[in-house]
Amino acid sequence: MIVAGIGCRTGVAAEAILSLLEEATSLLVMRGLDPRSYPPERPSGTVAPQVVDPGNESVGDGEAGGGERVAALAIPAFRRDEPGIAEAATRLNLPIIWVERAALKGEQGRCLTRSARAEAEVGLSCVAEAAALSAAGNCSRLLVPRIAGGGVTCALAEGPGDR
Repeated sequence: MIVAGIGCRTGVAAEAILSLLEEATSLLVMRGLDPRSYPPERPSGTVAPQVVDPGNESVGDGEAGGGERVAALAIPAFRRDEPGIAEAATRLNLPIIWVERAALKGEQGRCLTRSARAEAEVGLSCVAEAAALSAAGNCSRLLVPRIAGGGVTCALAEGPGDR
């Protein structure tokens, strides 16, 4: 399962999230990985986003192995009230995995990038990578380290989704 970890400033627009996520998935293609048909195709009539509990293992398309599409957005729980996040998830028809601060903190040692600004503002030096790694589950790995733009950060991780 491929998970997109998203970090953002307060008040970010859905368009900024969508743009950066498109950039991140294009980096997968450039690296020879296939995110399949991003955004994922869903049966018509499917309600989105499906907001799930961080421990819910039913997130995603139920596909296994490499070559998966982005299956979910992993968002810090402290950003629950951001309308831009909900709008982006709805437009993409992706579920949101809300990642608690303790889980984000637990992944800091696995993150490849650090941000002094994020550390000062939210007390975590890496948000997007930590969210993606945590939500992707045990033995997850980063496919695309944090990229930033428009007040948003995005990282892609792959894992079994077994958190």
